[in-house]
Amino acid sequence: MTIIASILIILAFCLFIIIRPRAAMRLEDAYKDLERANERAKESSRMKSDFIQQISHEIRTPLNILSGYTQLLTTPGMQYDEETLDEIKQQITEIGIPHKEAERIFEEFVQLDEYYNGTGIGLTVARSLARRIGGDIMLDTAYIGGSRFVMTLPLKQ
Repeated sequence: MTIIASILIILAFCLFIIIRPRAAMRLEDAYKDLERANERAKESSRMKSDFIQQISHEIRTPLNILSGYTQLLTTPGMQYDEETLDEIKQQITEIGIPHKEAERIFEEFVQLDEYYNGTGIGLTVARSLARRIGGDIMLDTAYIGGSRFVMTLPLKQ
């Protein structure tokens, strides 16, 4: 019986020596898979944060512009000349916008040049907000020094 027990112990030891490296390799492969998944999750989280930050900026900017002009125009006792009462112009001298794209740039998520920052929602939000209070935002297609947007707002008389 001791010979059988010894053979079984030797056999078990041999199986352990054979199986152990395979198990270690499987464990190492699983660890590498987890590391790759973790890196993808970190990248996804970073991209989500960047997207939220960009969208937040693109929503805050038109809100601040409209809020500022609305406060200016509704301040009691302020006097404006006729030109100011007709329209308020905001000039942005960056890239020019082709005439044929004048309305398309106000569509959601439209970017004419992918090399510039932004998601293509800022002008959509600005126009929507202006229209909700009875105004509008348009591209001045006659302007050639970059891009100029004209915002009109109603005034209480």
